[in-house]
Amino acid sequence: MTPSTAVTHIGYYCGRFGPGFWGEPLNSLSNFAFVLGAVIAFRFWLLSQSRDPWQLLLFSLAASIGVGSFIFHSYPVPATLVIDLVPIQIFGLTALAYVCLRYVGDVPLVVEG
Repeated sequence: MTPSTAVTHIGYYCGRFGPGFWGEPLNSLSNFAFVLGAVIAFRFWLLSQSRDPWQLLLFSLAASIGVGSFIFHSYPVPATLVIDLVPIQIFGLTALAYVCLRYVGDVPLVVEG
């Protein structure tokens, strides 16, 4: 599918100025903030005493959000839409699991009668 066909199929959205790789420059470039944030968080994690593996997983997923969104916003086709959305969903579910396990702890999920 050519970029112009992809834009027609996906539609003009999110500041897309036209077809082509740099048709959506602000969204494409802003996704590097996810990668940069993940790198900064990882460096702090390395200096940390706890080194929680869940946090490492969340940093990795945040970086994958940036990469996946960059790919989609640079080349919007249905396949790259999946590359954009799946890491976001996995990150959200992983963050929810992390919060539940860390802050809810040993609270039983089922109340026995």
